[in-house]
Amino acid sequence: MKNRNDCLVVNGSNSILINKSVASELLGVSMRTIDRLVSSGELIKVKIRGAVRFRRIEVMNLAGGVK
Repeated sequence: MKNRNDCLVVNGSNSILINKSVASELLGVSMRTIDRLVSSGELIKVKIRGAVRFRRIEVMNLAGGVK
């Protein structure tokens, strides 16, 4: 992780959100490809006060080909 804002835990639960940069690194794709995955509905974005994040588990499932 590059800095503290790259990954955060919500409400102390196991829900971990990551930003677009980290999602693209985990998938080994460009940030533009992340935008395409969101547009196609393959990846769902979470907006928190204007900040876009992604659920790490969904990104990891996508990386493993799990639906």
